[in-house]
Amino acid sequence: MNGISTTILYSGISFLVQTQEGGPRAHFVETLIYRRGRLVYSRKSSYTILLDDPDREDRLKHLIRDQHQAVLDDVAEGRLDAHLLKS
Repeated sequence: MNGISTTILYSGISFLVQTQEGGPRAHFVETLIYRRGRLVYSRKSSYTILLDDPDREDRLKHLIRDQHQAVLDDVAEGRLDAHLLKS
């Protein structure tokens, strides 16, 4: 299973952002954001379109990286504040 993990500080709060593939049977990439060990946000994308692609592994790595970066960008731009900053 491929994945990326990043700890970020946003609005004075530490968040753990993890992105990984769901495994060979699940065919999705999921990004989870944790605040103090509690899940506060998730984003899931299917990659079934890649199943027969001969470059699937490389494209999947790019999908994981791109989704992870997109979520980090959304945090930085304040687009996820409703999920991240509620008590």
